[in-house]
Amino acid sequence: MSLKYELTDEINAGGLRRIRALRDIPARGVRANDLGGWVAGEHSLSHDGYAWVFGNAQVFGVNACAARSDGYTFSVVATPTGPHICAGCRYLSLPNAREHWTKTRGGTQLGDETMAILDMLERVAVIRGLDKPVEDGQ
Repeated sequence: MSLKYELTDEINAGGLRRIRALRDIPARGVRANDLGGWVAGEHSLSHDGYAWVFGNAQVFGVNACAARSDGYTFSVVATPTGPHICAGCRYLSLPNAREHWTKTRGGTQLGDETMAILDMLERVAVIRGLDKPVEDGQ
């Protein structure tokens, strides 16, 4: 098995480390040396493609995705408390997502693009019935 990722020396405010691809992963549109997301440590990386879920974690299907021009990806998921946006290390309700990206990207091209993506994901959630809370275990 060849390794897919390595940890970089870049650490964010939450203490997470950024990853870098060591080889091309065509199925994911990743090229060697592309920078990726943020992880707690080497134990968070899977080089063989499997995922483990522990403790009281709940897993809900991703229902729609969109990417900004800088490659930042947004997903909307149905949860027991209604639709949430997953983006990077963020997991926010739609109102909280809009508030966050207005504060951090407001008045910029990326901010405008983010708001358009959130609008689209919210509309898709309504079309697919994801605007209603799902019950635990669904």
